[in-house]
Amino acid sequence: ELAFKTWNGNIWRDYKGLAWLDPQKEEVWEYNLAIAKEATKLGFDEINFDYMRYPSDGNVANMNYNLKPEQNRAEIMKGFYKFLSKNLSKKTIISIDMFGLVMDHTNDNYDLHIGQRLTDAVDYFDYVYPMMYASHYPVNYLGLGNAAAYPGAVLTYGLKISLPAIENKKAKIRPWLQAFNIGAIYDQRLIDQQIDAVENATSTAGWALWNARNYYPDYIF
Repeated sequence: ELAFKTWNGNIWRDYKGLAWLDPQKEEVWEYNLAIAKEATKLGFDEINFDYMRYPSDGNVANMNYNLKPEQNRAEIMKGFYKFLSKNLSKKTIISIDMFGLVMDHTNDNYDLHIGQRLTDAVDYFDYVYPMMYASHYPVNYLGLGNAAAYPGAVLTYGLKISLPAIENKKAKIRPWLQAFNIGAIYDQRLIDQQIDAVENATSTAGWALWNARNYYPDYIF
């Protein structure tokens, strides 16, 4: 009963066959809060929230968002962020993963159709981890043709354009960097490009590498 439904009342599933919890339901908020509190008790020094969004893959046209006329996805997610911040100990460091393109839309209300806006998160989390994988950006992004071959330029632009919206806010930016071969071979040169872009920015507080196979060559470090 907590999952999204199709318009005919069945459980909606994405292309992987996964069901999604409806983030406007209070029980979903309480469930995530309980897990975060338990993880804190076990000694974890940072609670990172991933997939805090609406679905992006699958037949979303057949998904009933169950929103009232005065509601929208981004405001639902903002309420979720505020709830977590309010109900977790101030000693608990909390962070959120977001799509990389949120960095490009701090001057408008575009939520990428998934309810994510950077400006909604920066008051409630200690760190925001935008997933700025250049391979996931549109063809000819910034006129680059294959953006995956220019990850340094992608990061530099996103970190710069978003800066005015996040200055003097609670959250610091800690990007996820691409360490996998999609769109280009991510050798030492391309990984170094990303690290340099982050370390030369003023809004960042570190970086994290992502490879789904947990394969990180020695040259990275």
